[in-house]
Amino acid sequence: MLQIILIALSLSIDTLAVTICGSMSLGKINFGKVTRTAMMFGLIQTLFIFIGWSIGYGVSFFVDNFAPYIAFALLLYIGLSMIIKAIKNIVNSRKSKGGSSEDAGVNLGAIGSLILAGVATSIDALSVGASMALCGVEELLQMGINCAVVFVITAAVAVIGITSGKWIGSKFGNWASIIGGLVLIAIGVNIAFF
Repeated sequence: MLQIILIALSLSIDTLAVTICGSMSLGKINFGKVTRTAMMFGLIQTLFIFIGWSIGYGVSFFVDNFAPYIAFALLLYIGLSMIIKAIKNIVNSRKSKGGSSEDAGVNLGAIGSLILAGVATSIDALSVGASMALCGVEELLQMGINCAVVFVITAAVAVIGITSGKWIGSKFGNWASIIGGLVLIAIGVNIAFF
C-alpha cells in the first residue's frame, strides 16, 4: 500500500503545479469549482493509469518510448501559453495603469483547458499503469484499489493546488503565472529528457 501511495504522490506533483498556476483563472473560489477541478484531475489520472494497466504488455513499448515526449509537448504548450498570456497582461496593465491577473495562467474554468491540463499531467500514468501490469499486478480488485488511491491523492493534491494558488496569485499576479509556466516547461523537459 505504501508503494501505491508514493506512486500516486509522484504522479500528482505536476497536478499540483498546474492547479497552483491555474487557480488564478477560476475567479472566486467556491466548492463547485474546486470539486469539478479536483474530480477532473483525479478521474483523468485514474483513467490513464487504468488504461495503461489494461493494455499492459502490448503498448508498454510505445508508452515507455513516446509518453515523455507527448507530456513534454503538452506541458510546453500550456507553459508557453501561460507565459505569453501573463506578459500580455503585464503590457496591457502598464498601458492602462492597472490591471488584473485573473486572466493569467491555465484556464481551469474552461472545460477544454481543464481536460487538456488533466491529460498533460496524466500521460506518465499510462507508463505507470503498464509497468504495474508488467510487474505482476494481475487482479482487477488490486488494480481497483490502486486506482482508488491514485484518484483520492490526485484530487486532494488538486484541492491543495487550487486553494494555495489563489493566495499566491493574489500576492504575485502575472509574475506567478510566468514562474508557473516556466515550472511546467521544466517539468516537461525533465519528463522528456532526464
